[in-house]
Amino acid sequence: LGFESQLPGGIILGQGNSIQKDVSASRQGFLPAFDSSTCINCAACDNVCPDLCFVWEEGEDKRGRKNMFLKGIDYQYCKGCLKCVVACPTASLTEMREELMYAEKHSVKHSFPYLSGGVTSK
Repeated sequence: LGFESQLPGGIILGQGNSIQKDVSASRQGFLPAFDSSTCINCAACDNVCPDLCFVWEEGEDKRGRKNMFLKGIDYQYCKGCLKCVVACPTASLTEMREELMYAEKHSVKHSFPYLSGGVTSK
């Protein structure tokens, strides 16, 4: 083998493959709990989140204008760093100790329509 016949290494051939991963095992025992009744949809949480945890949907506000609204958290991607809790100006996100099956019951799943077949996270 030489440089002309060696297979390339260190290349990820499947782009966007991280959306199929479950990083919940890396959590440190804490989760952000979301209260939609106090959320002002400012996106401060989404700006500091390193892992694409927040799920947004388009809707109309009280004046009939199109806007994006926070639907919830996809806990499959949340590693519990709690940066979102610190950034939230209204305390809609609070720190909680992870409870058995909480993430599975309260997770709002992402939908990725731009991928082939409209992949939805598991």
